[in-house]
Amino acid sequence: MAGIGALVLALVLTGCNSALESEAQPQTGAAHASESAESGDAAGGLNRSRAPRSAGSLTMLSEVVGRGAPVDEATCLALDVDLEVADEHTPVPSPSADGPLIVARDDQRLIAGLRTGIEGMAVDGRRSMLIPPALAYGNAGWGNGLVGPNDTLRADISVLWAGRRPSWTWPDLRRAARAGGGALDLVTGSGAPFSAGATGMVMIDAVDLDAESIEGSMWDGCNARALDLASNDLASWFVDNLEGLRPGGTRLVLQPDHASGDHGVDAWVVTLAMTRD
Repeated sequence: MAGIGALVLALVLTGCNSALESEAQPQTGAAHASESAESGDAAGGLNRSRAPRSAGSLTMLSEVVGRGAPVDEATCLALDVDLEVADEHTPVPSPSADGPLIVARDDQRLIAGLRTGIEGMAVDGRRSMLIPPALAYGNAGWGNGLVGPNDTLRADISVLWAGRRPSWTWPDLRRAARAGGGALDLVTGSGAPFSAGATGMVMIDAVDLDAESIEGSMWDGCNARALDLASNDLASWFVDNLEGLRPGGTRLVLQPDHASGDHGVDAWVVTLAMTRD
């Protein structure tokens, strides 16, 4: 219990985009085909039947228009992505195979075709497209021949979540803290409430209310984390104060008097991006 500040701060400061990274991952990843021969980036999505249409250098095969938050207004995204070599139908390892791929909207580690392909999408939207070599891995290929030189890729993309840091001010947080109780909703979400048995993808600002400083933020780098309310790694008071938060909602969680803090952190601004069973 005493170490909840350090534990959550460690979650905040630790990157979670390992799905995008590989042993040979350069900083720019597959942002440019000419530099991506050794990159471990791979991503894709879902498809629906519809007449092919051209979108710049991409060929759009099908699309289901999403009705949720628009990608173009978001800071961070959760995507489900599948890739394959188009001519051979050879699957390319997907970074979302073990769960949603959380990335910044303009993450330069994504190949250019994916960054372009998600423009104009919204949550619950799905697209299938063909990505030409110039927007993928170029004449260098990738993955020791898995993607050959000048291979065209097929990408299937679903947008699961699109969000940005909620707007709040230090007076907002102080007023919430004075209201009493262990937690207070700053933004009301929608959908099924977060409860034991579900895993929640959260974005957290760890704050020092007295100093009016953010000690760590998951929004920097879009480092969302999966939290299980049944986990023994978190203090019971912290878990109890997250229960009932709805997707898209933001809650201020205050450190109780009986718990000692770490790193000056005495409160957490928690946004529940999404839940999954």
